[in-house]
This record gives sequence, structure tokens and C-alpha cells, in this order.
Amino acid sequence: MQKKLYSGVVPSGNTTDFFRIDGAGDYRRAVGFSGITTSCNDSAYPCKQGLTSINISDPKLPATDYLVGHYENSASGCQLNFRANGQIELIQGSLSYRSALSADSTDNLLQTDAASYSYLLNSSSSEPNNSTQQYNFIQLHIKANKIISAQAGLDSRKAPDVLQTTQLECSFS
Repeated sequence: MQKKLYSGVVPSGNTTDFFRIDGAGDYRRAVGFSGITTSCNDSAYPCKQGLTSINISDPKLPATDYLVGHYENSASGCQLNFRANGQIELIQGSLSYRSALSADSTDNLLQTDAASYSYLLNSSSSEPNNSTQQYNFIQLHIKANKIISAQAGLDSRKAPDVLQTTQLECSFS
């Protein structure tokens, strides 16, 4: 017991191990990654691709446990559902957009600011729309394990930082 450190130690991430945040008994993995400087699919930021739903088997892929839930902005009428199976749904009135984290190259997490734990999560079908040759994305803006905004739109890139065409935009506080 004397050789263990229980407080006063700054937590650090190791890309080969799972890491967690928050209090005792919280075993969900934090959203994000550390120590990655490479991009994927010509992304503007460090990136991990191939995201799935809750990831309990591969420590090299980011987890989405903290994102699962229902988000709502009553002022704008926007709703976001992030399900444990990786299904994502963004709704406002009669507009409804759906996507799923299915481990393909368009399901990725971009680290926009490591210091503030800010990320962009992109989810799209693996093939572009035939008429526009653009992917139908749902893009989530995440800060410190919380979804702060979401967009649905089109982009010809597989790992966009800003969608080329925005069809719906919602913020959540």
C-alpha cells in the first residue's frame, strides 16, 4: 500500500491502455486519444478512424461511452440521440438525419485542441451519395466528454473539419 500513489499525480494517457476520467466507480472510458499526431484521410487535425459503438475490446480506438444519451435544445427544437449501438440521430421538426458508427473510414474522431479536450466526431455512410459524390455526415463537436453542438451536412472529404454544405445545425448546453 505504501508504494501506491493515490492523489497528487497528474493523470496521463497511454495509447496502448484504456484511460478513464471522473470519480470513483466511473468505469467509462474518456472520449478521445493522446499521443497521436498523424492525420487520416488528409484531415486537418490528428485523427483516429474506424470508430464503432461502445468499444470495450480495442484500447487503440476511442470510446464513445460518455456520449450515449438524449440531448435537447428546447429553444430551437433540436434533438440528438446517441445510442450505445453507435446509432446517431439529429432531429429538428420534420428534418431528420441518421448515421451509424460502423468502423469505416468516414467514422472518425479529430482532435481539434488537446489542451481543452476538444474533438470532432464524424459519422457517415461508407459510400458517397451518387448524385453529388459527397458523403452524408453527422458531425458532433465534443468538449471534455460532452456534445456541445451537432451538424448534419455534405462533404466530399472523408474526415472534414468543417462541412462543405450544412443542412442542419444544433447547439446543446
